[in-house]
Amino acid sequence: MKYFTEETETRDNMHRTAGIKARDDISTILSKNGYKRFDVNVDKADYATSNKMKKLANHFHIRKIWKNALSRLYDGDELVVQFPLVNHSLFLTDLFRKIHDKKHIKITLLIHDVEILRTNMKKNVKMSMKMRNRMEELKLLELCDKMICHNEEMKKKLVSLGFDQRKIEVLQIFDYLIPESDHSYAHAHFDGNIVIAGNLKPEKAGYMYKMPDNVDINAYGIGYVDEDRKNIHYFGSFDPNELPGALDGSFGLVWDGTSIDTCEGAYGEYLKINNPHKTSLYIASGLPVVIWSQAALAQFVLKNNCGIVVDSLNDLHDQLLNITEDEYHQILQSTLEISKKLRSGYFTKTVMKKI
Repeated sequence: MKYFTEETETRDNMHRTAGIKARDDISTILSKNGYKRFDVNVDKADYATSNKMKKLANHFHIRKIWKNALSRLYDGDELVVQFPLVNHSLFLTDLFRKIHDKKHIKITLLIHDVEILRTNMKKNVKMSMKMRNRMEELKLLELCDKMICHNEEMKKKLVSLGFDQRKIEVLQIFDYLIPESDHSYAHAHFDGNIVIAGNLKPEKAGYMYKMPDNVDINAYGIGYVDEDRKNIHYFGSFDPNELPGALDGSFGLVWDGTSIDTCEGAYGEYLKINNPHKTSLYIASGLPVVIWSQAALAQFVLKNNCGIVVDSLNDLHDQLLNITEDEYHQILQSTLEISKKLRSGYFTKTVMKKI
């Protein structure tokens, strides 16, 4: 049998972020293509506020639940694991090793994030956290039969860490499933307005609050801080399935960090290898994107003519002025073609056929 892991957790406000949308879409696509759900029911452990003994107990508790779940697998089964595990533990690798070696379970890791490449890049992360990330991730990445990473740049990074390139497949871009209706596409039009959707907290999207006054912003998401800037228009937060029909503008912006000059620091470094789910949201919604020129997905955008790339947001106004209405509609039509693929799960289905 072919399975995919489905971790169930209770978490406030997750329905208002894209954090769970990507995993849900992968589950839906796999379930429609011959894979069965492999449920693991654990509430997310609160490691942040627990003392050392409580943290250790949490690790053992999660291990016990996973041990009971994995015992349901039979010799020769296949298991696609959405990685990293939502309910992680220091003691899970040995469980996966046992089912891999003794039951000959084929394990494929479908990567959403790699904390040793994301969190460990940040300067303010404690060494103990970095070590824990390495312990939880490296051994499982080494153990798996196949891993599906975001793009060629992430593949290069994984290979540089010593992983065998022959077991790494590339997704290209995350699919984004949207129920079809008359209101499931963005209102894309040639007016120069820039859409920013997602986590709008200043520490995550600080660049938005520094955007040049000559660029109009339509903002959607949580964490918005109203600074009474005339060029920022806030429309609230939406369910991920309802958001596409609410978006209104010419381009969706894919940027990260606090600077408008470049995507700097850990966020910028991760954007060089990461597929932001926000990109998929915009394109699936039928909205072309503006993306940082050094982002890993910039080449996908250029190749498929579904947006433009910029070095700095200071250049954005002038670049928008140089786009004719005919050029914009050509970009829009190309975006709609890729949108159909994202809405149908094309990229996930394609990479699973390779697996």
